[in-house]
Amino acid sequence: MRTARSGRAPPRGRDRGRSRARPPAAAADRGPGPGRGAPALQRHHGRHRHDRRPCRRRHVGGRAPPQDRHRDAAVSEGLACSLAPPSRAGLDRLDGRVRVLAAAAAVATILALGSPVVLTLALVLGLGLALLSGLSGRDVAARLVHMEGFLLVLLVVLPLTAPGPTIALGPVALSQPGLDHAILVLLRVNLCALAILTLLAGLEPVHLGHALARLKVPAKLVHLFLFSARYVAVIGEEAGRLHEALRVRAFRPRTSLHTLRTLAYFVGQLLVRAFERAERVDEAMRCRAFAGRFALIADARLTRLDALFAGGLAIGLAGLLLLDRLA
Repeated sequence: MRTARSGRAPPRGRDRGRSRARPPAAAADRGPGPGRGAPALQRHHGRHRHDRRPCRRRHVGGRAPPQDRHRDAAVSEGLACSLAPPSRAGLDRLDGRVRVLAAAAAVATILALGSPVVLTLALVLGLGLALLSGLSGRDVAARLVHMEGFLLVLLVVLPLTAPGPTIALGPVALSQPGLDHAILVLLRVNLCALAILTLLAGLEPVHLGHALARLKVPAKLVHLFLFSARYVAVIGEEAGRLHEALRVRAFRPRTSLHTLRTLAYFVGQLLVRAFERAERVDEAMRCRAFAGRFALIADARLTRLDALFAGGLAIGLAGLLLLDRLA
């Protein structure tokens, strides 16, 4: 059955109600202009249908919406080569040069101490200051545990090999000078690691490199440090991809010639990829007119807080040296 006006068959079922009235939103999409041919010209947000440019949202007031800000933050974080270190309100306000010099002075003072009692006291104070600075006990323990394996080996080997008077411990004779020296090394290494961790843990690699440059460290060493901080993670990702390729090929390491040959190919391929990436980075830097030096971030100035921190640290280190002389 066809209608008399249009000659078309009437809609059936649930489509019958749709043809009678157009919803307000669809009617508003038709846009200005007489007749039914005009809406087709402005169908996509008021744009001409032949205009293929993407419809971009404008940022009101010059600020991006939250999702764009999160995306930009993720991109900036990726360019920074790593996640930002945890911020600590006290030490983050200090100049990077002050923190580097403070760490160097603390390490030099610790190496000058010779009394196990003073070193133990300094270790307790260092742990307390590390916790007060914002580091968690779990982070401190996780970083110190990596060295304890080597130190335990040293603690076992030195008393058995060093010459001098011995102490009988059952059937084993331990050297007294070797035992004393092993205890001193154990305390000094842990104290040095704790001092460096406390003073430099929250300092980003870029800021640390620029602080070294301001302290007149040779430019080649600064460049080596910055490039290492940036591309160690990248080479690690390359090694991860090669390892996944080996796993896909059902490689299982065994004590065989095939395993040794495969591992040699793995290391060689990793070195080749690292060399190729270094060449690409060098070409990119030459295209950007790299003249052998990086531009520093900002001309940082020393503040009163830096002077107070340096003075307090100097007094504390001098007190430790005095106690060591009196012990």
